[in-house]
Amino acid sequence: MVEVTNRPIVLKAKLTKVITHGMLVIKTEPAAGITVYVDRKKVGVTPLKPMKLRSGRHYIRFELEGFDRWHRYVEIENDGTHPLNPVMERTPPGKSPFRME
Repeated sequence: MVEVTNRPIVLKAKLTKVITHGMLVIKTEPAAGITVYVDRKKVGVTPLKPMKLRSGRHYIRFELEGFDRWHRYVEIENDGTHPLNPVMERTPPGKSPFRME
């Protein structure tokens, strides 16, 4: 308890950083074999179990040989669940999977 008076007071306190988490649930099409990256780090290949991530913005990327690369920023909310359902598209012959059309 702190009592406020008409004179200056000095308080000493120890602050504790609160880290919150949410869940990212990924369901891809095709369902298997897609490499998944979270914040540029490989986290596995689909199918994946739901992932617990720190609350905040994360960069999610999906790659599969012969398909265009798929990527998004997602916002993970405290105690929330964020579904992500990318549909991979085949890269046309002679085109780059990194094309911007």
